[in-house]
Amino acid sequence: MTMSPEFRDYLLDQLEPFGPVAAKRMFGGGGLFRDGTMFGLIADDVLFLKVDEKNQADFEDRGM
Repeated sequence: MTMSPEFRDYLLDQLEPFGPVAAKRMFGGGGLFRDGTMFGLIADDVLFLKVDEKNQADFEDRGM
């Protein structure tokens, strides 16, 4: 599981309108955090967003 600096920087640039987001290395990949809450995982330069029963349908409706 890896996170390249180029992909990390790309994601942070894309997420800039969302507010201050930080990427922290974790287990060879990375986690995305906003206001101290982890909302995404980067593994092998793929972004995975955390989903729960409250927002799962929103993601599925968008084909994610």
